[in-house]
Amino acid sequence: GVAGAIAAVAFGAERAGDREFAAVEEAHVSLKLMPLLSKQVIVDAVKVKGLRAHIVKAKDGKTNADDLATPAPAQGSADPGLKVDIAGVEIADATIHYTDAAAGTRYVLSKLNVKTGRIAPGVPTGVEFSAHVQGDKPRLDLQTALKTRLAFDPGQSLSLDDLDLDAKGTAAGITGLVLRAKGNLAAKLQSGEFTASKLAVALTGTS
Repeated sequence: GVAGAIAAVAFGAERAGDREFAAVEEAHVSLKLMPLLSKQVIVDAVKVKGLRAHIVKAKDGKTNADDLATPAPAQGSADPGLKVDIAGVEIADATIHYTDAAAGTRYVLSKLNVKTGRIAPGVPTGVEFSAHVQGDKPRLDLQTALKTRLAFDPGQSLSLDDLDLDAKGTAAGITGLVLRAKGNLAAKLQSGEFTASKLAVALTGTS
């Protein structure tokens, strides 16, 4: 296999200043070489610690991430036979800032943690997510935690089973908010059809 580790790296720059676009304390990716040669990308592990990202959307609609984006391949040049299989993803203590200059809004995801099992088409996998979500227009300050079982078929379907969501804080003019949601969600991506089953939502707070 092929493994790579990165420590304390920063890259990118904002259009209107010198602030870094993103930085990471530690990152580790491990690839299996032989499947790669047979049009399969099999990743043993993806681990990222201390990610810091600043995404800025200018008034013209462009973002500071656009300069770093890889141009889309020409039509018909993508390889439909390429398959991706990731044994697991772990993101720890990430912080993502998002600023929309046109709307005059700012959002921050801090203490962001994500942990998954195997990620591959048609394979249900456990997902755990937690973050502190803050925003200014409208005021938003929520501690969130989510557990679910994810399954997907690229371009076709996406499902979240055994969803368990907790959120506490302030949102939409409601203080002392406590939100709890459980159930199953599914989407057919081509038709835009969404379905929910065994869905239970409880919300309390003061407006």
